[in-house]
Amino acid sequence: MRKKNNKLSKLFTSLVIISPILAPYQISGISFGFLGLLLIVPLIVLFELRIGVKWPKYFWFYFIYIILTRIFYADGLYISNLFSFSVISFVILTGLSGQYFNLKYAVKIYRKSVLFCVSFFVFQELMFYTVGYRLVGLLPFDIYGNESYDVIKLRLSAISRSSSFFHEPSYFSEYLIPLLAIELFNSKNNKLINISAISISIVLLFLKSGLGIAIMLILWVIWIIYSLKKFSFNKKLIIIFILIPILLLGSFFYIKSEIGDELLLRTEEFGIVDGTTSTYVRIIRGYDLYSEFITFNKVFGLNSSFKIQSLIESSSMYNLFPTDDLSFNSVQSILIYGGFFGLLLFFLHFNYLFRKNTIEGKLLAIAFLLLSLIAAIYLKPTMLLIYSFMFGFHKQYLNSRIDYSSLN
Repeated sequence: MRKKNNKLSKLFTSLVIISPILAPYQISGISFGFLGLLLIVPLIVLFELRIGVKWPKYFWFYFIYIILTRIFYADGLYISNLFSFSVISFVILTGLSGQYFNLKYAVKIYRKSVLFCVSFFVFQELMFYTVGYRLVGLLPFDIYGNESYDVIKLRLSAISRSSSFFHEPSYFSEYLIPLLAIELFNSKNNKLINISAISISIVLLFLKSGLGIAIMLILWVIWIIYSLKKFSFNKKLIIIFILIPILLLGSFFYIKSEIGDELLLRTEEFGIVDGTTSTYVRIIRGYDLYSEFITFNKVFGLNSSFKIQSLIESSSMYNLFPTDDLSFNSVQSILIYGGFFGLLLFFLHFNYLFRKNTIEGKLLAIAFLLLSLIAAIYLKPTMLLIYSFMFGFHKQYLNSRIDYSSLN
């Protein structure tokens, strides 16, 4: 790789890593997370006189379908109606990621970025418990789309948890989870205990995000099962008998703590299905809307925000959707805009990426699926971050398994 190409690769990789942090900031509805990356395209053309792109196998099946259904449902021949900026941006950036995302460099930068975010999170918590004021980690300018900085600051002040440089604690946990998936299988010198993975898990516990803690536990269970394969049957029994009391005692003390008690109170929302809780909005509401579709739309989707909004206004779900609120988790977004057929096409290429991947890539894929069941990361910087790493670990993209001793 030529020197200037290497610089572009490192610049692109660095922007992918910090894109979820830049995601809240917008200009004309365009996230800084994607804007910075798209501005690299002219630089690539200027310095290389060409653009190198590489997409995962079967990737285009789903995205051509989504582009065509968008055109089919378009209201008028305006460019903004015919093409989705988020779809086009994600396609372009995924292609660039296949060519310019430097996996080895990405892991190093990701660690430094998370360390910086965690350090600020600790500072926020210390400041709150010493002087009673929780510092907001967002820039004090009105560049947040429909929300002003004052509104965001007021909302964050009402939350009993810090969120580092993110809009809310759950977004911070979404940023930590992919690195946890990578670090779990990155024990230096093959040591069983991974300090980095443990540190990330502790931060997730303090964030008190139900989503983050649930995914963290699942990833650790997978790691335990995978690690136990290395030992004989007798050693497995000994390890299990040691782990079970530790896990039970740890869970007991966590639940009895102030942090655990607050988490339990928040999980009680799962039993409330009245449309007012964040749990309903994130997990159930999208499926309720999908159930209102006619059979054709259930199969092929309804790829038009205007038509979806019209359907909501004329249905019994009108009170469940505030004005201009069309937020869904990722699985629901694929189902609503692409239908069941679109969901199948999406999992065609995703399944291929999962099967033809290293253990790190597989764990990232599992983390992505779990996040997609609750979080709205579809075509967002966090999805690009995970996809870039998954594609980086993809066996077709790498000639051999990365030697992680060189990453430390």
